[in-house]
Amino acid sequence: MKLQYLGDSKDSFKWDYHDYLTNNLGYPCLNILLMMTPDDQSDNGKTSPSDFHSKVEIINFCKELREFRNLNLITELPNRTGSKYIVKLHKPNINITNKNRTSYFSNIAAEKDQVIFLDPDNGFQPDGKFNKKHVLYGEINCLLEKISDNSVISVFQHFRRRNFGEDFKKIRDRLLKYTPCFVAAIYWNFLMFVCLSKSKETIGKVVKINENYKKMEINKINVISD
Repeated sequence: MKLQYLGDSKDSFKWDYHDYLTNNLGYPCLNILLMMTPDDQSDNGKTSPSDFHSKVEIINFCKELREFRNLNLITELPNRTGSKYIVKLHKPNINITNKNRTSYFSNIAAEKDQVIFLDPDNGFQPDGKFNKKHVLYGEINCLLEKISDNSVISVFQHFRRRNFGEDFKKIRDRLLKYTPCFVAAIYWNFLMFVCLSKSKETIGKVVKINENYKKMEINKINVISD
């Protein structure tokens, strides 16, 4: 995640979907690992939040994020949508690097049941070298060991030159080499969220939530189940 991305079209999808997911799971907490990296000189992050047709409350929320670039405003998400869960930001003022990854992923708040959202710039580590823009499969495994069986981890995955169906299968297969888990995904445009849990029943609920979310939105959303 970069500050320059705050409030863009991907952010609109991101907050609309995770608000819907957390609400419909009935979990008390959306725990966010922003995995911050410094802004760059690219044009990324300049799309309008209205390019993704989310709720008007989310559009306005994204416009405010873009204007003020204040990460603490993210904790206001449930207040803006009338939701009952709380948002926790894990070490929001720390930029992730290859040298501080172990300490960054330490001391994760472990509520009984929660949605944990990881927001790396690019997504899962590729086949070759990884960098600060990726989350490692071993890090996902460590998180799964710390949290409840019914908790859900959601990971941002940017499009990487293979269709999302193929990429999902590759991600799932690599996850299963580290730990038994169940996986589902939802995607729009160049962005996919991969959800995983130790509980087959919980991922079944996520799949139903994703299908219902797809039906209620006018965007061209696709869902994938394990």
